[in-house]
Amino acid sequence: MPPPATKKRKVQHVTNVEENNDDYSFAPFEDTENGGNSASVDGSDRDNDGGTAVGEAGENAKPKNKSPVDGQDGVQPQECHTVRGRGTNGLHATKRRTTAMEDGAYLGEVYKSGMFKLQVDELLDQIRPQYGKKEAPAEAALRTLKSIIERIPDREPLPVSEAERDLIKAKRVVVPFPDPPPAHDVKYKLAYARPTNINAVGSYPLKIATRTTVDLVVDLAVTMPGSMFQEKDYLNYRYFYKRAYYLACLAAGIKESRENVFRVSFDCLSGNHLQPIIVVEPDGDTNSLSKSRWKIHIILAAPENAFPEDKTRPDRNCIRSKSNDEALPSQHLPATPFYNATLRADSQITQYLTLLHKAASTCESYRDACLLGRVWLRQRGLSGRVRDGGFGNFEWATVMALLLQSNGKAGVPSLSPGYSSYQLFKATLQFLASRNIVKQPLFFQADTFDRPKGDGLPVFFDGPRSVNFLYKMTPWSYNLLRQEALTAVAMLGDSLFDQFEPTFILRADAPLQRFDIVGEIPLSAIVASSGPRAMTEVTSRRFSKDASSSMPPSPEDSGIG
Repeated sequence: MPPPATKKRKVQHVTNVEENNDDYSFAPFEDTENGGNSASVDGSDRDNDGGTAVGEAGENAKPKNKSPVDGQDGVQPQECHTVRGRGTNGLHATKRRTTAMEDGAYLGEVYKSGMFKLQVDELLDQIRPQYGKKEAPAEAALRTLKSIIERIPDREPLPVSEAERDLIKAKRVVVPFPDPPPAHDVKYKLAYARPTNINAVGSYPLKIATRTTVDLVVDLAVTMPGSMFQEKDYLNYRYFYKRAYYLACLAAGIKESRENVFRVSFDCLSGNHLQPIIVVEPDGDTNSLSKSRWKIHIILAAPENAFPEDKTRPDRNCIRSKSNDEALPSQHLPATPFYNATLRADSQITQYLTLLHKAASTCESYRDACLLGRVWLRQRGLSGRVRDGGFGNFEWATVMALLLQSNGKAGVPSLSPGYSSYQLFKATLQFLASRNIVKQPLFFQADTFDRPKGDGLPVFFDGPRSVNFLYKMTPWSYNLLRQEALTAVAMLGDSLFDQFEPTFILRADAPLQRFDIVGEIPLSAIVASSGPRAMTEVTSRRFSKDASSSMPPSPEDSGIG
């Protein structure tokens, strides 16, 4: 008996443009200064949303079908070609485009596997901050410090030598002047007046501080009144001298207060000697404020319009000797980008606070993406401190928030607010790996300007706030950051192996495992009499050049970028 006739089925050929190229998942970053570089800067205002875990809806909810023009899914569509066969009534071949989010492609194309997604979700559940009894002592200390600072009496203007001597003798507090210290014959005076604003800033109010940190750290910004500053205080460390005296007055006031149950000390913000801060900790007694491990960093902020923007750009000079103070214009003197950026950073603390909060409000997964970035940076030994590369949690959050906004000329953000936390994380890594902002400086909503040639420093100039917020980075640290980002992007694009642990769990900061040669430079080899500022500059210049041969090759040398 012959076999029954079988009806031939219609054949459908599916071509997935993302099958072997994971870079299609995100917006391209190969843009010039005139377009395609979008941004949104990070501000971190106090958030009262009750600490809801952000990003879960963006990752677990069923995505909506959108047109490829919308750019909300973060992945490129599939192309399905219907081949004419029997039963098609002679219709010509047609093309239809569907998003990769359809038919379960969300896990396959974005996360590579369902296990990887579960691992990321579990990691976020473990590191998301949960504010409760542990944070109560720190918040009580914040209220106490705010009350103490508001009652500190004003101090009349005094010459530098007299003001310094009065604090040492009467209050036993040393003024943490930066190097070089002020001359005793300067004409301006130092004073203290009640601050205009006291605000919690940083990761704590924004709810992007991970639970894995040993000590809870809260930043408290104290804004100095504008009446203390004169027109040319941005020159020759005058602002930083006034800032150091103001900080010493705060420390003396806290120390003498009857409500003082703290241990008070000085430190430098991110290792920058121009920005001393006050570190407040529990005194170790059995009072209620000492039951948990916490630190409060009191950071001084300048008024927003304290310094002229055109005089403090990275290409201008703000440190002049008496011989050339008035003889030559600043354009003909060597630029002082680090000094200028520190000035601008002090005056933009509140503005970055607002912008960070705005980014978290407009993008649901922004907070979780910041947490993933924190873990990735910590596992590689990168932080915002100068000695650790100058790229840390704040810089990560700022880059990501900038890319969430349009650059004005381009009109389309590089990152979409509809991305999940993992998509934001990976797209930020792709930007860091592919865009060389040393060769092609990125000016966000700002006109370009000439910068010193051959310095090798990265430039991500934030026009609305007129500051290059990557000013703490050196050539070697930027090259290392790009190399780590390039490696991470390659790992995450590999679908054959589980890359969760190498990306987020394993430590990758052991020098002997990272470099071929590790050398130590004794401080005695550098001119110690020049002071810490000169030693820092000399070390960063010499070591970045000498160690470049032992650093991993740049992405350009690897054929990328």
